[in-house]
Amino acid sequence: MIDEKLKKKLDERNITVEQFKEDWAASLMDMGVIVKLKMGRWGAKKTIKPSDLGIKFADDDTMEFASKYLNLGTQRLLPVEVISEISSIEQRARKNLKNYSFDTVWGRFVPYSVFDEWEKKNEEIREIFFKAASSLEYRYDEIIEMVRKEYEKLARDVWARLYHDSENPTENFVCSFVDNIVSYIPSPFKLINSFKYDTVYYEIPLPSSIQRDIENVKRIREESELESKARKKVSEYFVEQKKTVIDGFLESTVSTMRDNVRTICESVLASLQKHAYNEHISKTSINRLKIMIEKVRKLNFYDDKQITLLLNSLELEIGKYKGEMDKNVVKETLEKIVEESSTEYFPDDFDPAIESLKII
Repeated sequence: MIDEKLKKKLDERNITVEQFKEDWAASLMDMGVIVKLKMGRWGAKKTIKPSDLGIKFADDDTMEFASKYLNLGTQRLLPVEVISEISSIEQRARKNLKNYSFDTVWGRFVPYSVFDEWEKKNEEIREIFFKAASSLEYRYDEIIEMVRKEYEKLARDVWARLYHDSENPTENFVCSFVDNIVSYIPSPFKLINSFKYDTVYYEIPLPSSIQRDIENVKRIREESELESKARKKVSEYFVEQKKTVIDGFLESTVSTMRDNVRTICESVLASLQKHAYNEHISKTSINRLKIMIEKVRKLNFYDDKQITLLLNSLELEIGKYKGEMDKNVVKETLEKIVEESSTEYFPDDFDPAIESLKII
């Protein structure tokens, strides 16, 4: 809901709320960039065939059925600890991007206000990623030996399934079984060169391509009524497309941030209500609020002054020593934040007549 003061300002300038929102959102889109991380490496997996587990079928028909309808999964071709080490670095990179961005239909939107901070951490993680890849070269023989020892256990199990009358597998069987597994592992050179870590940047297209489409719409609307209905229908599509883009972007950024703030504050309020008998606020609740405040401070690129002021007051109170903190003040501030974050945010100091010039 838009406040009366802003509505009056728009009326004076003969600007509709929808036009105001469109100009403001378009200006916000110009204040950041879409970032995509493209990380890749050899998957270290192989599809399991029935023969890999010593499974035999009664006839060819059953074997054909199994190949069509049964999926035995995959087997790892590197030690679990090696895979986990690399996967944790990849997860760290994605989490770092998540901490500095909004999830939009185009990808992760990183405001320029936090871009440098995110990029610095991303480069550090990228370096760690390639160091981990390089370490596989001098650890290669050790890794191969680890894989061999692990799959020797499976070889014995497969032998027992195939040859019930013989207790111990032959050395040739075990070696052949394990050699087959190891043969799927690439050479050190190919393994290391399979590691990729690229960062790709995209601009949101609204200020350029879609805006040109809107100009075409205006021209088509002004044409004669004899103009085909099909062209007019297409022109309306571009208008709707712009609205979808605008709404989607605001929903992914401004609305998402307010929703997250409200959800956390409501959760803490529920906890306070549940433990009303407790004189103090739990350390867990305080830490959740501190993390939330820090994230809003980083990603508040659209300058949500109302929420910022309330969060500053909250931070001041929860930052006090345990004996000095007033639980009632915290509770009242949280309630105000929940109320404010439940409303739709509109900036009260945005001037479309000036700001829109930035995207021409």
